[in-house]
Amino acid sequence: MGDLQDGGFEIRSIQLGGRELTVAVADDPDERARGLMGVDDLGEVDGMLFTWSGEEVNAAFTMRNTPLTLDLLVFDQDGTHLETLRMEPCRAEPCPVYQPSTPYTYALEVPAGVVEPGPLRIP
Repeated sequence: MGDLQDGGFEIRSIQLGGRELTVAVADDPDERARGLMGVDDLGEVDGMLFTWSGEEVNAAFTMRNTPLTLDLLVFDQDGTHLETLRMEPCRAEPCPVYQPSTPYTYALEVPAGVVEPGPLRIP
């Protein structure tokens, strides 16, 4: 298992509702595929923001090799919250697939129960 800061992700600040969060950004296919796999300590980071260069996507998520229970919040291009899914660690294959019910532009993974949904703003 590992620490998120060791993963080489860009770290930046975003706004969720009225709260500032520090997130690792997964903005290319390899980073999105790796996500929070193997991370058991977020350290000073609040979560991970998945981006697709403003494109609308309908990508699914899995918790393979991810030991933390996470909330997955998805947002449209304007930062409007669309849906939240609770994702549980996968302890044995096959791992469940978490599929948002609508296309989205941004996805935010944070430890379960830590944040309230609200508008997303990426400065």
